[in-house]
Amino acid sequence: MLEFRIVSGVAEIHPNAWNRLGVPADNPFMEWEWFHQLESSSSIGPDTGWIPCHLTAWRRHALAAVVPLYLKTREMPEYTSEDFQINGYIAAEDVYPFPRLVGTVPATPAPVYRFLISSGENEAAMIRLLLEQVERICADGGIHSCAFMFVDRFWNGWNEMSGYHGLLHPGFIWNNTGLANWEDFLGGFRSNQRKNIRKEQRAMKGEGIRITPLTGDGIGPDLAPFLWECYCNTADHFGDFGIRFLTRRFFEGICERFAERLLVITAERGGEKIASAFLVHKGGRLFGRYWGARENVRHLHFNVCYYTPLNWAIRHGCRSMNPGVGGAHKLRRGFELEPNACFYRLFPESLHRKIGKRLIPLLNLQNRRTIQVVNRRLPRKQEGVRQDSRRDDQHSVTQAAGIYRSRVAKYSG
Repeated sequence: MLEFRIVSGVAEIHPNAWNRLGVPADNPFMEWEWFHQLESSSSIGPDTGWIPCHLTAWRRHALAAVVPLYLKTREMPEYTSEDFQINGYIAAEDVYPFPRLVGTVPATPAPVYRFLISSGENEAAMIRLLLEQVERICADGGIHSCAFMFVDRFWNGWNEMSGYHGLLHPGFIWNNTGLANWEDFLGGFRSNQRKNIRKEQRAMKGEGIRITPLTGDGIGPDLAPFLWECYCNTADHFGDFGIRFLTRRFFEGICERFAERLLVITAERGGEKIASAFLVHKGGRLFGRYWGARENVRHLHFNVCYYTPLNWAIRHGCRSMNPGVGGAHKLRRGFELEPNACFYRLFPESLHRKIGKRLIPLLNLQNRRTIQVVNRRLPRKQEGVRQDSRRDDQHSVTQAAGIYRSRVAKYSG
């Protein structure tokens, strides 16, 4: 007998019971501790427009599945320009899109979300049952839209989302092609960009800046105030698009209780910390999350957020790095575009059919073309192809960045 319950926070579920539910070996954000720090630190909760209402399934008093869900009570950025367009489309039909039921890892625009299901369950059958319960929640609450944001591309649940509209949008990724060291990484670029990256790295020595990667025991609560300051500096710089989701308590708790999953890059000059990048890793996947600086130093961002983490990823055998959203400059520094996915269900059914017939296909076509065109213009070396001149190389990269900027919303990354 299967029983469904809604819980008002992850604290109502034992950590071991949550983490036994098929938490992927390469996905740190679906672990109980990450959700708990978001909620217990007051970063995510009713006061910030996120009401936890996690759907759970129980079989003989044992937890069989969890669908992390939040009722969003007000509009705020979801880190995709397409989401704004969908909300606008709904509003144009005289249907207010909020509150909205959202399945996501809050404040984490990385393709990592999935349902958590016990290995003893039939996954496909359980997903269908859970989706039926989600629709029932929407119907009972008078909710006009449900969205699963930034879904993990390695999750089989994609195949069971037939009643939802899948929306693809561009995201950044670096995939390790079996590189042995940093020189192998540089060797994948055309000569001009290879020289440019080396120049940007040398600039740190000229500025007297020392960059250090920290992991595990090297990360503690004493580092949290500095990480919080850096996070706030970046959020404030981007105004309305830089909402301070995270509190200082989040950084204190995550550094104390989740350090084994963290990679923190610090930059120092004269013994004083001036910048940091906050990354999360598990099972060969590295995710860049937050960055900030006390000083504006040219090329510092590239070294702290990209070159040092990528070098670390290569040395530790990581298979990929997701650097976060936004920032066309990533395209010149080892990253390319890949399709990320969100899934939408709208109510009433007539609105769902209308958006699936018009808006969704148009956005998907546009984004697929963007990804293809941009990735063809990256400054990568191609075997058997004459190396472009400096001018041609720069023109190609500028075109790629321009195409991306024109079609994808710009957020900090």
